[in-house]
Amino acid sequence: MKIEVIVILAVVLFAIVFAVVLFFTMKKQGVEGASTGKKTTTQKSLSLDQLISLAGSSSAEKLHEVILTFVNTQKLNSRFGKNLSNDAKKKLDFVSAVSANLNSDAKNIAFLNRELSKRYPSYKKEIDAYEQMGLAKRKMRQN
Repeated sequence: MKIEVIVILAVVLFAIVFAVVLFFTMKKQGVEGASTGKKTTTQKSLSLDQLISLAGSSSAEKLHEVILTFVNTQKLNSRFGKNLSNDAKKKLDFVSAVSANLNSDAKNIAFLNRELSKRYPSYKKEIDAYEQMGLAKRKMRQN
């Protein structure tokens, strides 16, 4: 009788340990799968021209995703001298497009400015200037 009780307890204990290990394994895979899926939808492989186009015409909800995609996929090259490269100017046009979008709110504009200024401090003046150009375009559209 004692051996049967010990065997039953061992089987139950094994089943509980197996269930706990399985639960945490599934939970971990689910969280990793969800975060991986989110990155793929957020960081689509869009060209710079497509991002600029989307920044100028997106709704308020979609605009934040477009900004995140831009920040995570586009890089400004190291700056040499006072002149901006054509590539840098084109990437900064994105800042202007976001600022000029009538659906863009101050939160999105400030987020973009803060993230880019943090990552590229040598471009801070230009980021601010392109933001101001976009806001000026926005004012002209509203009138």
